[in-house]
Amino acid sequence: MKFKFNLESILKVRMHEENLEKQKLASLQNEETLLRNKFEECRQDLRKIDASRNAMELVNHNRERMMQNYVLEKGLALNHLSQEIKEKKEVVNQQRKNVIEANKQFQIIKKLRQKALLEFIKETNRQDQLAQNEIATQVYYRQLK
Repeated sequence: MKFKFNLESILKVRMHEENLEKQKLASLQNEETLLRNKFEECRQDLRKIDASRNAMELVNHNRERMMQNYVLEKGLALNHLSQEIKEKKEVVNQQRKNVIEANKQFQIIKKLRQKALLEFIKETNRQDQLAQNEIATQVYYRQLK
């Protein structure tokens, strides 16, 4: 007698869904990391500019204006990146919840499979015990004759 779990296909689907959700989460986390890296690069550029502006006197008025515009653009880029990071965090958190839910669904089916397997083992053991009892009974009656 072979164990056959009638929800095996659902178990495979749930496992596949869980893996897909984990892959999506990893992808989103990677995107978030890339955004954070861009944010830090932009912040470092601004620090370098501030340091260079403080270190030298700018005689040229046009150059000062260009630097101010550049700093303003970098500041806007920082704000934009900060907003993107915040949005990506929300998406990552939602994806984490999806992974947790997919894992729960998988674990439920897995638990059902374990219970069905234990029932199968109990039934198999019971049938084996009945067969052994029958053999023992037959041997006992043969010895009596």
